[in-house]
Amino acid sequence: GERYVTILNNEALKSRFNGDLENKLFILANEIKADFREGNTTYERLKMYITDPTIRFEEKNIKARSIPNYFNIWFHSNNDVPLQIQGGDRRYTVFNTKSKKLTEVSKELGHEHIRFFIDEIKKERDGFITDLMRLKYDMSLATTPLSTDEKELIYEASMSKIEVMSDKIKANDIEYFRDVIGDFYDSSDLHDVRQEIFKSMTIENANDLINEIQKQFNGNYIKNDLSKVLYKILVNENEADRKIGLQLNKHFGKAEHKYLNGKTVKYR
Repeated sequence: GERYVTILNNEALKSRFNGDLENKLFILANEIKADFREGNTTYERLKMYITDPTIRFEEKNIKARSIPNYFNIWFHSNNDVPLQIQGGDRRYTVFNTKSKKLTEVSKELGHEHIRFFIDEIKKERDGFITDLMRLKYDMSLATTPLSTDEKELIYEASMSKIEVMSDKIKANDIEYFRDVIGDFYDSSDLHDVRQEIFKSMTIENANDLINEIQKQFNGNYIKNDLSKVLYKILVNENEADRKIGLQLNKHFGKAEHKYLNGKTVKYR
């Protein structure tokens, strides 16, 4: 019933006053656009809405209280980065819908006017919902977000380059590096970085570099020279070594010495 559903726009979603959420089962958040300003609380609020069994309920001039959290949220947006998504996210499934307008679909189905199409949808609505309710489902699968290309693109756009690099290294995501390194060697850019790789690591091509990354991932370490190379490929080719070291320290801790294959190397 309509009493258990509500529509929120971007401003309502950002507001701390959330009186429309009480006793709701389904929320449609329409035309959403991420807020990346420092101090933004929308991301944390959405985490609470999606996962917490109770939420803080607040209306103007009324004392805040906790209420049970029953609802799911469906976000609509025309923005390329509608939400902030962090690495290892377990909350969102992201996908593109077809770009056809409803009027086009109506004409293709032979309706003279869109109102006739909508009338037909209304006639079938209750039967369709009844059929859905009869379907068997797996609760574990139903509550597991899907990994999609669209989600990966939003994740990369939401995070800084060094944060993406850090996440992918910590996850030993060799497929990500396989794609990135392939593109790096296919492009005419970053020639100086390729020369540096050859001099410091005697690596000539993409396969050699990918194999070296895989080898270090398998050993659960990353050498200091490789981490610097990846930084220059993925973050900033012109960064000074000292600045790179500070950034790597922030995300991986200070480099340590490790005895490998008869010699001592710096690793993280």
